[in-house]
Amino acid sequence: MKKSNNSWTRRQAADPYVKRREKDGLRSRAVFKLEELNRRDNFLRRGDNVIDLGSSPGGWSESVSKVVGREGKILSIDSRDMNQIDEVTFVKGDCGDQRVMEQAKKIFGLRSVDLVLSDLAPNITGVRLVDEAAWTSLLMTAQEYVTTFLKPGGSFVAKFFQFEDTEVIITDLKQRFSVVSRRKPASSRKESREFFIVAKDFRV
Repeated sequence: MKKSNNSWTRRQAADPYVKRREKDGLRSRAVFKLEELNRRDNFLRRGDNVIDLGSSPGGWSESVSKVVGREGKILSIDSRDMNQIDEVTFVKGDCGDQRVMEQAKKIFGLRSVDLVLSDLAPNITGVRLVDEAAWTSLLMTAQEYVTTFLKPGGSFVAKFFQFEDTEVIITDLKQRFSVVSRRKPASSRKESREFFIVAKDFRV
């Protein structure tokens, strides 16, 4: 365990995005992933209504709030605590809990959201079948928010992992969105199996 901790410490110290996060006083290095994705795919605009799933510690929500401004509305959801962000509504709870979904419905009307973000990720066990089942369940939850809240023409941006059924899920998204792109931001560590899907122009 000590060797593993030392390796993590060395990696953090050498990571240029960790250094940038510390210098800029940001909540997490994940913000650089979102910003790069948006520069490339332009899915976020001033005045947008946004749902951020798996939002803690709030890096994405904080970045989004600077773009959408007071004209937009942001709902952040996570089972972990998240320090308050101006102009952001935070709901603590499991995204898949129907009580949380009902709270979201009180904040947003159906088909009223421009963008659904999902940085949801399972606690990796190293057992492939267990990890795949956990991730698939989280992604299905995110897609429930898409089908419930996303307006026609809206966008869905989500963290993905490469599992056996991943391509099937992406193919399904292509039936519901006009444009579906696979992205690996520079700030996403090379050794990580994560990548991101940017799906645009939702077809109801």
